[in-house]
Amino acid sequence: ALEAFPMLRAHNLAGGVVYFDGQQDDTRMNIALVLTAIQYGAVAANHTEVVALNKTPAGGDDKPGRIIGARLRDMLTGEEFDVKAKGVVNATGPFCDALRKMDDPTSADIVSPSSGVHVTFPGYFSPRGMGLLDPATSDGRVIFFLPWQGATIAGTTDVAAKVEP
Repeated sequence: ALEAFPMLRAHNLAGGVVYFDGQQDDTRMNIALVLTAIQYGAVAANHTEVVALNKTPAGGDDKPGRIIGARLRDMLTGEEFDVKAKGVVNATGPFCDALRKMDDPTSADIVSPSSGVHVTFPGYFSPRGMGLLDPATSDGRVIFFLPWQGATIAGTTDVAAKVEP
């Protein structure tokens, strides 16, 4: 552990464990996803909010209650409009429970929203391809140092937080 992370304090250091994790550049992935969707005919809108899900009515030929689009609000102008869709993907991150409840108000929450702190340091704080995790800090949280695009991201485990849709 000290060889890989010479900035560690040797006092009370019992050892280390190597584990592997995955990383992705979520911003780049989301931009690529939106641009690909547009290339295939999708229309993208920013600064919009789903205010209701549109469903097929009961009694028609189609399955009653099937989601066929959404009512959106332009958050810059306040204007609301409907969009049609063959499918709706709930990719709303910490807000997914609010959207799920638009479909079924009785659905139970499945997300535990949280917040944490992440700071970027120079790359020499973690060797290339290897991170550090301390599961027993003095305040009971976990702290990590992970290599990220030539730098090191350091952070703590998350604490529960309230998410306002």
